[in-house]
Amino acid sequence: MGLTAGGIFALSQTPFLYEIGETIPSVHGQSASIVIAPALIRPDCSVAEYLSSVGRPRTSLGKQKESEGWRFDTEWDDTYETVLLPNPNYSPVQGRAYFRAKYDADINRLYAIGIWPLKTTIVAGDILNLWFDTRYSGSSATSFDRLGFWAGWDEKGVKGGWVVRGKGENYYWDDMPSDFKWNCGLAASPYSQNKHLVFKLDVQPTMSDTQELPKKITVVIGNYVDHKYFTNPQDVDLDVTSTWADGLYPPASQAIPELPKSLGLGIVPITVGMALLFLKGRYGARKCI
Repeated sequence: MGLTAGGIFALSQTPFLYEIGETIPSVHGQSASIVIAPALIRPDCSVAEYLSSVGRPRTSLGKQKESEGWRFDTEWDDTYETVLLPNPNYSPVQGRAYFRAKYDADINRLYAIGIWPLKTTIVAGDILNLWFDTRYSGSSATSFDRLGFWAGWDEKGVKGGWVVRGKGENYYWDDMPSDFKWNCGLAASPYSQNKHLVFKLDVQPTMSDTQELPKKITVVIGNYVDHKYFTNPQDVDLDVTSTWADGLYPPASQAIPELPKSLGLGIVPITVGMALLFLKGRYGARKCI
């Protein structure tokens, strides 16, 4: 898949009615998963900063949890951490990147943040790519049920946000929709006090003709000019959606930070590995790993 900058299509404004945790997508022949937590806090994705939770709106579930005594330090305390590793199919790159995401069932929005801690300068081609396979049809990445969101800088160094949709043999690009919020830039975060590259997205994760939460997901942070990418799964083939990660959507009962509070640990980072063990125990036969 050529990683290039482009545009958009009109997203459906119809609310998507889905009970989080109603079903967990089954694993399609591989173990990699990306856990999309139930949103408690609505982050501000118009600014490229890892912000405090102070003043941020709560979802209906977030309000319920606060009434039960839950407290949040940052706008991403309610998310699991996904580690992105250098993809060996492309040019070598040092370190690792991180991704966190959550789903707001009240208004059908997915919020995401990407962190590249060792990237302290911006150059042309720096991007975050979030790809959805909404049906898991098992076909190519250009199929009609593919949906991609981009934020970053194109090959000329122009900053932008883009949406792309599969159109059979290629993609459809246009201008970005009014409800697509994004930003990217250099900022400090819990991952490093040195300013580094931060990407944020606020998107509608469903397509008007499917209205399904994505069954397969892949995340790319890197530079498409130098062909250096951090991905999950690490050795994902971007053209073959069967190699993408499984999208997992825990129920409200598994909202974060329920797990660390129940263990009496205070605020600790919840990784996808911990999340999958937790989900495995809760779901029994519907194993995630």
